[in-house]
Order: sequence, then C-alpha cells, then structure tokens
Amino acid sequence: MKYNIDIDEYTDRYYKVMDSVALDSYTETSLSATKFIDAIAMAAINVNDSFIMLLTKGYQFTAMPMIRMMVDNCFVVYAASIYKDKDVFFRHFIEGRELNKLHIGKQAITNRFLMEELDKRFSGVSKLYEESCTYIHPTSYLYNQVIDEFDDGTIINNSINLFINEDDEGGFSPTILEESDEAELEKMMDDICFSNEVLITLLEDMADGVRNTKPTSSTFREVSISEFNLVTVRKQRQFRTIKVYLK
Repeated sequence: MKYNIDIDEYTDRYYKVMDSVALDSYTETSLSATKFIDAIAMAAINVNDSFIMLLTKGYQFTAMPMIRMMVDNCFVVYAASIYKDKDVFFRHFIEGRELNKLHIGKQAITNRFLMEELDKRFSGVSKLYEESCTYIHPTSYLYNQVIDEFDDGTIINNSINLFINEDDEGGFSPTILEESDEAELEKMMDDICFSNEVLITLLEDMADGVRNTKPTSSTFREVSISEFNLVTVRKQRQFRTIKVYLK
C-alpha cells in the first residue's frame, strides 16, 4: 500500500528547526536549549525512519511502539516549555533523571499531567497516549492486532503478513498475504503524522525562545560546538566557534 506520510518532508522540517537556532552567540541557558532541540529532533528523525522501515518490511507489530516513542518526545519538550527554571530542567534531563522528580508547585511532572495539559492545546493527545501505552505493554489489544483467529482455525499474523495453514499431515505452512489490515495501517499513519505535527510545533516554539533570548552580561567565553547544517544533513556534522555569555 502507499503510505500517506512524507518522511523526507518531516526530516527537512526538523533540520530547519535545528538550523534556525544555529546562532553566533548564546546565553548558557539558550545553548542548553539548542542542544536539547537538536537531540529531540534527531531522535524524531530516527523514529520516523525506523517506523517506515519496519512497516515496509511488514513488521507492523514492532512499528507500533514507535508511536509511543514519538508521544514521549512530545511530553519531554512540553515539560521543558512549562518548567520555569530552564537550567534546572536541562541539567535534570542531561543527567537522565525521571521527569516526575520535578514539580510545578506541588504537582509532579508525570506523564498523565503532561498528557492532560498538552491535550488542552492539541486535542487528541490524551487518546493517542492511552492507545499507544497498549503498544509497549503485553496487552490483549496489542496481540489482537498481530494474531487474529478465524472460525475455521486459520490464524493471520499481521506483523509479517502470513496465513498459517494446517496441512494434511498436521504441520503448518505459511502463505504470504498481499497486505495487512489496511484500516489499521492507515490509523498508524495518522497517529505518527499527528505526533510529528505536535512535536514540530513544540520545537518551533522553543526555537523562537532561543532566538529571542538576549544576553544580560558582556562577559562571554568562546567554545567550539558541533552542529547539523541544512546543507550537509544526513552526512556529517560541522564545527564552529560561538560565544556563550555568562550570567
């Protein structure tokens, strides 16, 4: 089937977000935000590529968790946008600590809190998160998407597009199908596209904040950083020297 997702278009949009924060100078906080944007954008590009690769090979079962991974990316970017002390947040993130250890007032930053708050801006996030949770845990819903048994005992394995038929001698022989459940695949496409749109919007908002951040000090240090340039994407990083203004 023809997948209704243009991976190259999403890839270019993520690189454009990264390119938009390739500045000559930063504050320490805006530099951390830039590195954060780059990390999330590159992760999203890899998730998209893996999602399509798995579906192309017929592995619908293992492609489904990629949707949850994209939703998780949306959550962490949204958390960064609403947490006031950016330095604390980025340090917490870099150290690999759980978001629910951070609080906004008395409210812990849990996935459910982020889901409910983000759904107020992007209706459908809550439903998608709850559905995608079933993609990563051994639930009946997940396995029902992969194995369907018919009245005659025939079993279809959607993940690798096979009918498993019992032969006359009591063994089993596979018969390749032309397609998996097209409706389910279409839904997966819609879900991955929706999560990409949410994530790109959140990253663009954060990039606006980086570009609009002005140093409040004349003291700076020069550092060399690596970056992904729109001209050299997918092949190599380039290095350049920037000014990081101190507090």
